[in-house]
Amino acid sequence: AGQEGTTTYTDLTGSTIAYTPPAGTKTVIYEFQFQHSRSGDSFQMGHFKFFIDSDEVTKAYITHGCEDVLDLVTFKWPIRIGGTADTTSGRVASWSSNKTLKMQFRDYGSSNETKCHRTSYTDGTGTDTFVMPRIGITALTT
Repeated sequence: AGQEGTTTYTDLTGSTIAYTPPAGTKTVIYEFQFQHSRSGDSFQMGHFKFFIDSDEVTKAYITHGCEDVLDLVTFKWPIRIGGTADTTSGRVASWSSNKTLKMQFRDYGSSNETKCHRTSYTDGTGTDTFVMPRIGITALTT
């Protein structure tokens, strides 16, 4: 179903996956694609965060929106494995059991309301249509 934004961060539906990469993986690429639309306000803006388990990958933070924007957003983030862990960039020292990857979002404010997974217009009308989110994982050994 569609998801209305609020002024509090909430998990972005469809974005959560628990994953363990195959042995020898050097990089995991997380990809999440979703519809981001206005919800009543003409100037909408949303903030989006990416998490590995409970750690926010702060360098992955994005703000998306503008006047009447209706956009299919593709968020893609590489998670490097090995070396010194760095939660700001999402690097992990090792990865041999499930880690939960997800996104959270919120509205900029109560006058900049957004929604995800729904359009604001369909076939020349002001009717919403559900747009299924898409999630993907790619494991690279090089």
